[in-house]
Amino acid sequence: MREANMAKPITGEMEIEDVAAQNPKAIGLLTRRNIVCIQCGTPLWKTVEEAIRDAGFEDPAAIIEDVNKELAAL
Repeated sequence: MREANMAKPITGEMEIEDVAAQNPKAIGLLTRRNIVCIQCGTPLWKTVEEAIRDAGFEDPAAIIEDVNKELAAL
């Protein structure tokens, strides 16, 4: 029997540091979209929405929704 996913969904208001602490898999999903790169020095105090906008995306809500869907499927 597969264990239920206990990952907490991310929100646009969350700081990257909090996402990394609470849901590290979300960081990987954001990194694959070229939104966050902890190794490259993305400021950890930025919010998820700020990081998405800084990466050039105009619809943070859509990205966040996609990431949360992927997290739920893990």
